[in-house]
Amino acid sequence: MEMADSSPPFFMMITKIIFFSFLFFLSIQAYADDKSVENLWGQAMELALYQKSTWLRLLHQDPHGKPESKVVSSEFFLSDRGNIDPRSEMETLIDKYELLYSQGKEQDILCKFPARFLWLSQYLDIPGYSNKQQGCERFLSWAKPDEIESISILLVSGYFGNPASTFGHSLLRVNTEEGGRLLDLTFNFGAMVPEDELTAVYIYKGLTGRYLSGFSDGHFYSQDLVYSRTEYRDIWDYQLELDDFSARLMMAHLWEVHGNKFNYYFLTENCAYRIAELLTLVTEDERYINNSVLWYSPVEMFHKVRDADQENSIIKEVVYHPSFQRIFLAKYNQLDIYERSALDSWIRGDTSAFEKLDENARIHILSVLLSYYEYLLSAQNSDEKEAYLKEKRRQVIYSRIQLPANTSLRFEPPDDLPSPAEGTRPMRFAFGVAGSDEISSLVLRWSPFYLDKVGKNSLEGGELVVFDFDLRYEGGRGGYLSKLEFIRIRNMVTSRHIAPGESFYAWHLKTGVNGKDQGLEFYDPYFTGGLFRAYDYFDGLFMFGMDLHVTLQGEPLELEPLIGLRKSFGDLNAWLQLGQRYALESDSWNPAVEVNASRAFTKSFGVTSQLRYTGDVDAALTLDYFW
Repeated sequence: MEMADSSPPFFMMITKIIFFSFLFFLSIQAYADDKSVENLWGQAMELALYQKSTWLRLLHQDPHGKPESKVVSSEFFLSDRGNIDPRSEMETLIDKYELLYSQGKEQDILCKFPARFLWLSQYLDIPGYSNKQQGCERFLSWAKPDEIESISILLVSGYFGNPASTFGHSLLRVNTEEGGRLLDLTFNFGAMVPEDELTAVYIYKGLTGRYLSGFSDGHFYSQDLVYSRTEYRDIWDYQLELDDFSARLMMAHLWEVHGNKFNYYFLTENCAYRIAELLTLVTEDERYINNSVLWYSPVEMFHKVRDADQENSIIKEVVYHPSFQRIFLAKYNQLDIYERSALDSWIRGDTSAFEKLDENARIHILSVLLSYYEYLLSAQNSDEKEAYLKEKRRQVIYSRIQLPANTSLRFEPPDDLPSPAEGTRPMRFAFGVAGSDEISSLVLRWSPFYLDKVGKNSLEGGELVVFDFDLRYEGGRGGYLSKLEFIRIRNMVTSRHIAPGESFYAWHLKTGVNGKDQGLEFYDPYFTGGLFRAYDYFDGLFMFGMDLHVTLQGEPLELEPLIGLRKSFGDLNAWLQLGQRYALESDSWNPAVEVNASRAFTKSFGVTSQLRYTGDVDAALTLDYFW
């Protein structure tokens, strides 16, 4: 006997309807996904995304100029024409994504170009895409986007040991919750220079773009080791207020670009300019890279950031990181006269004065001695000397553990040094009047980089001036070049900048041409160099030393013993220098006097007066404009 179906006919019908509806929904969804992928390029074309400035900046192409990327590495592009054709690069990117998406391998391209897809996702609904870059483990472990607290741009002070570092340097650091700053990821943009490159070759190639360059990354402690502990350079940390999307976009772009190559131009496309490009990319504020005349110095970017902060509050905090040398010297200068004397004797091998001091004084001295030997070891490159210093450090540690712990021992950190961006802007234009004996004239001066010894800057009495043009106009003579100074450098090392046992000779040099007349011998090349000792007193400096003057016309060789005084009176800085020049050829002595005074009213405006006497009087009063 046949059994009857126990399932209700209505229930079977409902089950079949649900099953076939589900299959239909899946097929429609798959078709819709395929269509959405196929239609991405159409949507991008409709929105003209390939023409948007941010897309061009992601490719390092100029939105307002020739569409040729500054990146010279072919690996940076998917399209064969991507370096010159932003449309082709976007189309190839989307086509490649469509292919890989159909194969379930879209992570390959998403993880290689996270910045491009992050930006595109603002305009396009990209199937399979998450702005968290899930699945890109290498990128996520490197960038740590969910741990980013802030982005910092770092201004490193100048360093006279390297021509390219004379004007300072810029770095970018990603501040994370767990990095503790020393372990935070830091980016450096620099040229790839062979070891032992001749200085003349180095300057030529750096000026003409003959070096390849690029972004390198590493922990901040490696940069601190070079700049603070080896070259003794100060660092100003500008922590920026960037939203989450901007910080993620910057990190994603750095992932794409680091390891790729650019041509390096010392004056224009340098470390500061490349970091300024990153700021422009994520803020869409073109002030960071616009309006730069002739060159882009590191401090210029920080002036522009200060300007932006006045409108958009982009700066979260500025933190000063003194060099390792300043940290040690701050400790040393907090010892009293007896403790410093005992420390100096210890270094010379005599511990008798040390043994006579009380326990607390000995603890203070040993703490500073430990810092002293760490300071010397930080810049040591001789194995024999290093072994000697390590043995001295071991002796200090052994002596210290013989004494009880002292939890109350505290040393005050160095005083904050104002950032160079707190001073006047680097380029100077000046207009005023000048007088020489009975002749008066109008004076016009211009320099692309002007940090002088009486200016408002962070050089503490030093100076760095490049290509200082002095043009005059006289009624009966017309216009002429009175002087062109190619470079003027003063490395001001004073008594408080010197560790025990170190020499503290400061130095300066300048070279250029003087204008004589409008004949064949119009220009008179000259060179001046000197050594001197400088001492701090209250808010000023006192110095004495010897200058050497060399010219082709007039007295060819002169020696000048001199004394100098620099003093600040509020916002007014003044310089007085008195000397006696001895001319070897004529065996004669002549007095030399120089007086300079300057007051900056703002970062852009100031006034300067100067008077020089070397047999003839030359005086000038100018209104200064800095930009």
